[in-house]
Amino acid sequence: MESHNLIKKRNFILLLIFWLLYFVHIVLYHFIAADPHLIVFISGGILLLVVTAMYYFRFHPIIIMYSFFICYYAYIAYMTSIEPAVINYLFLFLGIIVSFIYYSYIAIVISTLMSIVIVLYFYVSNTLFTSVTFVKLDIVYFILFTLITMIILLYCAHFSKKLIAITTIKMNKTEDELYSAQEYLQSFFTYNRDAIAVFSLDGKVIKVNDAFEQIYGWKAEEIVGKAIPFIPAGSKGGAESRLERVKKGEKLVAFETQDKRKDGKIIDVEITVSPIFNRDKQVVALFGISRDLTEEKETEKFLRQTDKLSLAGEMAAGIAHEIRNPLTSLNGFIQLIHEDSSRYHSYTTIMLSELNRINSIVGEFLLLAKPHDTVMKKQAFSTILNDVILLYESECILKNVVV
Repeated sequence: MESHNLIKKRNFILLLIFWLLYFVHIVLYHFIAADPHLIVFISGGILLLVVTAMYYFRFHPIIIMYSFFICYYAYIAYMTSIEPAVINYLFLFLGIIVSFIYYSYIAIVISTLMSIVIVLYFYVSNTLFTSVTFVKLDIVYFILFTLITMIILLYCAHFSKKLIAITTIKMNKTEDELYSAQEYLQSFFTYNRDAIAVFSLDGKVIKVNDAFEQIYGWKAEEIVGKAIPFIPAGSKGGAESRLERVKKGEKLVAFETQDKRKDGKIIDVEITVSPIFNRDKQVVALFGISRDLTEEKETEKFLRQTDKLSLAGEMAAGIAHEIRNPLTSLNGFIQLIHEDSSRYHSYTTIMLSELNRINSIVGEFLLLAKPHDTVMKKQAFSTILNDVILLYESECILKNVVV
């Protein structure tokens, strides 16, 4: 299929060349010949129109190629029969030379054989040689010269086809590599989760990827062709100085800064800015990759808070152990009083309950260091209410409050 496309292109080139030569031939023949034969030009035009129509109606390229040779040699033979001349004899070599454009061995051999057959025919009929004296040796030389021309053209065609094949393989390989590289870069640009933007040297946005739209909020059509809008007012000085450094060829890798979203929110980002060079090693654009650090910053903040809570839990555990020691002593003595003296039984009961509450609070401090499952159990509400009333009874009496 590829070879047919090449033949088709060469058919078109030959069409243009032969039409040009045809008109040049008409003009020159008109001024040089004393008695021009119009029938020659009409026949040549008809043959060219036939081949042109075949090309226009998309005949098979190989059929058109051989039609070229048939029409050309038919025209030369007809022109020679009407007006025998040495120049027409020399035109037989043009067909062989033209066949070389196809790099086809068969086309070169056929055109050579047709040249030999035509010259032998006119030699036998003595049409071509009426005005000029030729000997048999001239015909031999013509045939030898034609065969040598064919051999040379066959060798050149063979060499050219090998060269074209090697060049085609290299070109295809280069095209595949370029296509793969282009696809890789396009995939990297399109599907990267980091925001990617390309800037011109005057600070205008040339292209952004989808992640840029998600992180900063601007659509591509809103930002392309405009100055960089996501630099906060307080950071413009530092950003401009960094851009100047990149314009000089420096590459800034993974520096943290703050940018502004479309909604005005300030976000923490990690940016890498690189220059884009042309073949002359001149900076023609800037390439920036931004990574949103908002989640990482929140995670770091959470981890710091967790560390603080862990430290607070350790301190609470230490304090709880220190408080429980005297509580144990107090609880023991009040328990003795509660068992030995019934007079203060109601008070010691409340004191024991409050000591248990203190102990429970101390236990909650220990939960900061080592959380435990909360244990729920049923309790009589009247008992809890009576304990609370007894606890606050003395204070209520001081303020003339009766429960």
